[in-house]
Amino acid sequence: MRYLARLEMQHNRTRIRDYLCNVFTGYTFKASDRKCGLGDLTNIEWINADYVSKRRFRPPNIPAADYNSLSGDKKTIQHGSKVWTTDHKGRWYQGTAFVNINNMWWVAYGKYGYTNKACFELFVDRPADIRTKKNERARRQRLEDMRARAVAGMNYRRAEVLRKVLFPEPEPLFMILNMKDGVYFRPNYSGYTSDTIRAGKYTRAELKPYLGDADEKDDLKAVPISQAA
Repeated sequence: MRYLARLEMQHNRTRIRDYLCNVFTGYTFKASDRKCGLGDLTNIEWINADYVSKRRFRPPNIPAADYNSLSGDKKTIQHGSKVWTTDHKGRWYQGTAFVNINNMWWVAYGKYGYTNKACFELFVDRPADIRTKKNERARRQRLEDMRARAVAGMNYRRAEVLRKVLFPEPEPLFMILNMKDGVYFRPNYSGYTSDTIRAGKYTRAELKPYLGDADEKDDLKAVPISQAA
């Protein structure tokens, strides 16, 4: 949740709490002693308090098992070590990794900031260019949605420009059809749609995770976009 939205939510919760305390007899509120923020716990103190909190059956295993500590760059994440990860916009930043549960890790940054990330979202080595956002999936999704809107609005010139941005090399494009349900994969293999305009477009190489080198496998079929025109 974004910082200002979180502050607004906390403000509204406080107003509701005060109202209930004033209206109902015997209604009391006990403030949490595990708050992280200015004038209260630092992120490291909050994480240490979480380790012994009632929500856990037992403190986490430190170090984590190998399969739970394998980073996105195939290195081993060490408890308390520096790692690199991205925010919700794909911007790189550095933090300190602490074991949470299973393959999830707390990442503390600054004095009060923290987030919860899967091990494959963390990187031990510094990225080659920290000024370049890691937002390939979001970029692909947005460009494909823009292209679909252009086609639906019969703005074919804009659709062609966006196609060249998405697929600079002239190569055949396909959709992935789930023959059992009669729906297509959306972009990034994420979700389904029966609309061929909104369906994700994939190169032959991008079909391999689901179809290998075949045109059909199990209930899936590669459909050339020329057949959907």
